[in-house]
Formats: sequence, C-alpha cells, structure tokens
Amino acid sequence: DAPPYGLITAATLIAMTGLFLPMCPSAWPAMMLAGISMAGGGGLYGLVTSDVLRRVPPAALSTAGGLLAAAQSLALIIANPLIGRSVELTGSYTPALQVLVALHLPGAAVWLLLRPPPVHRAPDEANIHVPGA
Repeated sequence: DAPPYGLITAATLIAMTGLFLPMCPSAWPAMMLAGISMAGGGGLYGLVTSDVLRRVPPAALSTAGGLLAAAQSLALIIANPLIGRSVELTGSYTPALQVLVALHLPGAAVWLLLRPPPVHRAPDEANIHVPGA
C-alpha cells in the first residue's frame, strides 16, 4: 500500500503557509496564519507517524512509536538554541521561522519519493491449519 500521497502533499502545502507570516499586517492575522500552518505541520507529522506504524509488526509498535517521539524531541532540543542564536544575530524571528517552515519541503519530498516497505499484515487466520480441528 502506498502512503497517502495526496494527504501528505496537502498537509505540506498547508504547513508552507507559514512562509507568509512576515507579510501579515498585525498580530491577529499572524496568529490565525500561524495556527493554520501549525495544523498543516501537525497533520504531516500525524500522517507520517501513522504510515510508519502501519508498516511495522505489532511486536515492534511500541519501539517504533518511541523512536518517532524521540526523533521529534531531539529535533526540538537541537532547534531551540539555533533559533535563539538566530534571533540574537538578526533581531528577528523571521529568518528562523522561514527556515523551519521551509524544512517541511525536503522532509515531505523524501517521504513521498522513497519506496516504502510493505504494510505489515497479520497472517490470514483462515489459512492456518489447526491440528485436530
């Protein structure tokens, strides 16, 4: 089964609306646009996470879920000091925001272009021979 290409593309495009935040004339439109952009990013994370978890056997679900959460936490740990340094150097959050929003593109592109492993399927119980049955 293929990943949900259409949904992943739509979520990426919605997340990319954050590139227009510096053009907002005041805080209210900026907050609304930021919310829309974050919804796209959250949707992208949810879609990719669910796609990964459906491709692993049930015995590996906990490990896979933990690794996905750890990867997100590690990204936040690395990004926060870099954002702070960027703000110190430029006096603005705009460059850091634009880089973070733009990073959705390569991640989504890699996900869409890679050939994923097959979806894990449970053995068909109808084809299992039970002795004595």
